[in-house]
Amino acid sequence: MQVYDAFIYYPVSNVFSCSSVWIIVLLTVERYISVRFPLKAKELCTRRLARRTIVVVVVLALAINIPRFLCSTVVQSGAEVDLANGTRTSENGHGTSGECVRDLAE
Repeated sequence: MQVYDAFIYYPVSNVFSCSSVWIIVLLTVERYISVRFPLKAKELCTRRLARRTIVVVVVLALAINIPRFLCSTVVQSGAEVDLANGTRTSENGHGTSGECVRDLAE
């Protein structure tokens, strides 16, 4: 994996992770409605409504994770960058402490 791949894979995986959790929550709510109100379930639980709520969940997950797309930087100083834990590895192989590559504030 190249250093630049982390700019895409890390935020996209967070979007999918967040989306999947909320889709499971929506599925649970739909099942609760089906069990609790069986006569109204056909009116309340439709495919059209399910599609709309899934689209809303994915859009919200994307909006929540937009900062993750913007928080990575690459430090090119002859040191190997490890974006998995946000540290740089110096030429002698020892990690330098206190340097986070993902935070723009530092």
